Amino acid sequence: MNRLVVPYGKPCRLSDPGKDFAPEELERLLKKDIGELDAKDLMCIFQSYLPAGEYSECAYYLPRAMEYVVEDLPDACSVLDNLLYWMHENAERLAQDHLFEPLLERFIDVSRTGSATF
Repeated sequence: MNRLVVPYGKPCRLSDPGKDFAPEELERLLKKDIGELDAKDLMCIFQSYLPAGEYSECAYYLPRAMEYVVEDLPDACSVLDNLLYWMHENAERLAQDHLFEPLLERFIDVSRTGSATF
């Protein structure tokens, strides 16, 4: 599976539109290498209703979130739940950035792979 390419670089800050994160928590997320982000980190970034950043700030982390789900790492289902809601809320922007279809295809692939083990 090809790595998802997003048109946004690493954010300098996470704007916390819901104002529900401590500044230290946002700084901790920003300082981490993208490959070091775990389920808790990704669930904060893509948190349902109150994500850690605006669309472009969070979109940067989409490849890691998909990688996390595909590899079925600990709490991948929780990451998936948050990610799907975030995608629903940002479907129009994702489509404009030509990301919605590739993400959907990856979810279909993951569901086929997972259902093959039942």
